[in-house]
Parts: sequence; structure tokens; C-alpha cells
Amino acid sequence: MSTYPVEVTQTLGIPFKQFEDQIRKDLGAIGIENIVLVIFSDSNHPELKVIESISGRINLSACINKHLQKYLSNSLMQKCKEICQYEDKFVEQQVFDHNQLTNISNNLKAYMVRDCVTYGFQFTFIMHSLRDLNSAEMDKLRTICDIATAWANSWSAHHKLLHIWDNLVSSSGRMMQPDLTPSEGDVLKLILQGWSSTEVANIRQVSKETVRSQIKSILNKSQCNSQNQLIACYGHYKWLGSAPFESI
Repeated sequence: MSTYPVEVTQTLGIPFKQFEDQIRKDLGAIGIENIVLVIFSDSNHPELKVIESISGRINLSACINKHLQKYLSNSLMQKCKEICQYEDKFVEQQVFDHNQLTNISNNLKAYMVRDCVTYGFQFTFIMHSLRDLNSAEMDKLRTICDIATAWANSWSAHHKLLHIWDNLVSSSGRMMQPDLTPSEGDVLKLILQGWSSTEVANIRQVSKETVRSQIKSILNKSQCNSQNQLIACYGHYKWLGSAPFESI
């Protein structure tokens, strides 16, 4: 499922390429030709959309993209967790079989499952086949749908985490990054490198009183009560590592 974001596959700590390859293999083994996987809170603006030919035999991307809103609207009328089987009427034209190099005349079979996942997201999973699945294949399909739903819960939770984290980092950066003069910026860098105020004065060739005054100004601008707190804040927010200090 090539459109999964890379950061998701890495951050969740699961070998998703191996996972995805196994799911493709299992779906293909029971006769599924094409899948549609959508996670959304607003059906007009899906957060994640995957449309993929599993077998390489047929390609429904153009048709599904054209009617995606209808697919999602239909899914919202379906009970959660139940696999609904129907003939796909949204495919208006004959489907071309890339293996046999011929048109397929019979109606496509669609299998759809919907579920409510974490943080208010909806998950719709649609699978197309050229034939009806038998009882054993349906049992396998239910297991795959359970796995896909669990994955959708993980994805939506991770998506929410990144959104909240971005807000925290941006708001923290606005609150915590002080507007320092060039001299104060130089003093702060030396403090963060572990130099004492006396050593900073020697390095900068200024009086201790000047350095103390600059440190007091830095603490005031950064809303820190002590040099230890200042160093702790730098370690947490990584001011110098993320962006240069604003100078006035």
C-alpha cells in the first residue's frame, strides 16, 4: 500500500513493508483483485486514501476516484464491523483484464467493511473480486478486515499524536524563544556550552558585572528563574539546535 506515509511506517515500530506484502498475498490468495482503504473524519477530505490493484490484473483507480464520495456515503449507511457484499454498480464500463488482454463482462463483486476508529475517524475498506468468495475465503477476509481495522486505529492515533505534538512544539517555540541582542546570544551560547559566568567574562574580554547583567537580561527575556532552569529549558526545547536566536 504504497501511499502510507513513511514516518508512520517508521514511528510505529512495525515492519510495515513485510506486513503489507503479507496482506497483499493473503488478499490475492482469496481472489481479491483491488482494494480501497480510506480513513476520514470528513468524507469530502479523506486523511488517508489508498487505491491499489492487488493482482495487477485490473485497475479501478479512475472509476473509484470518480465515485469515491458515493462509496464513502454508502459505507456510512452500513453497520460497523459487518462485511457487506454487493455488485458494484458504480463501474459503468467493462473492466479490462491486463493478464488476458480482454474485457471482463461479468459484474464486479465488492466487499465493504466500515468501522469507527480512534479520535473520531471513520475507516472504510472496500475489496473487489471477479467472483463470489466461498465460506473459507470469507472467514479469511474477516480476519484481514480485523487486522486492517486495528491498523486504522494505530494510524489515526499516530496522526492525532503528530497533530498535537506539532501544536505543542510551535506554541512552545513561540513562548520560549527569547529576543536577544547579539551579545546576549553569544553569552547564552557560552553558558549552554558549560562555561561559568567568570569564564564567559574572560572569553569575551568584558567585566564580570557586564556578563552578570547580560545573564539577568537573558533570564528575564526567557522567563527563567535561574541558569539551571535556562539550561534545562534549552535541553528540552533545543532552541539553538532548531533555529538561530532572534537578535534585536
